[in-house]
Parts: sequence; structure tokens; C-alpha cells
Amino acid sequence: MLDTQRRVMVELGLDLESSYIWGTLAQYNLSGVVQPTIDPKKLIWTQFGMRGLMKPARLTDISEVSRLPVETVRRKLKVLATQNRVEQLPDKTWLVVVGGDAYSQEFVKDSIRRMLDVADLMVQVMQRVK
Repeated sequence: MLDTQRRVMVELGLDLESSYIWGTLAQYNLSGVVQPTIDPKKLIWTQFGMRGLMKPARLTDISEVSRLPVETVRRKLKVLATQNRVEQLPDKTWLVVVGGDAYSQEFVKDSIRRMLDVADLMVQVMQRVK
């Protein structure tokens, strides 16, 4: 996870708080899409772009989940919107921009793959400990 955070900051040019808010918003938006019965590796390809299933977040939702002040979240979301990473809907709720530019899309997919690989490794280690 630390490697992913470093890559987000270096390769995508996001500061720590913006990265955290972007990730928090993505998790919030996708909380209704991810189902326990779905193979996470298939989720990357089948549901990652299903915007209609995403749960829009209010500014206060993201502030509460992230534990950052509302004003900080608002300011960072505005900057992320200018970078086409998030969008504000007419009802003032927020969604991550799914897909975005090709580089960011591949970056996110690669980051998910890396985290899943680490999770698989940890499961193997834990099975040996039992």
C-alpha cells in the first residue's frame, strides 16, 4: 500500500490529502458495486466502468469518512475536478471519473492487481502459520 501511495504522488502528481480524498471517494462510490460473491480480479474488467451503479457522495459524506475538514475536502475535490479525476453532479454530489485518461486508468488497474497479488501472498503466509 505504501508503494501505491508513493506511485500516486510521484506518477500522478497528487499530494497526500488529494490522493486520500480521491481514494476515499472511489471506495464510497463503489461501495454499492462491489459484492462479496464477485471475483475481485474480474471486477476490474467487468464492473469498474459501471457508473450507473456507483453511489454518489456528498461533501459531508467524504469529510466524515476521511475525517478531514469539510473545507479541505471541498478545496481538494475542486482541484481534482480540474484534473478530470472527479466530477460534481448537478445535485452537488461527487463521483470519481471512471476511466479518465488512459494513463490513470491503467495506473489504477495495475495498482489493484498489485494489491491483490500482495493479498494472495498474505493468504499463503497465513495458511502456513496455521
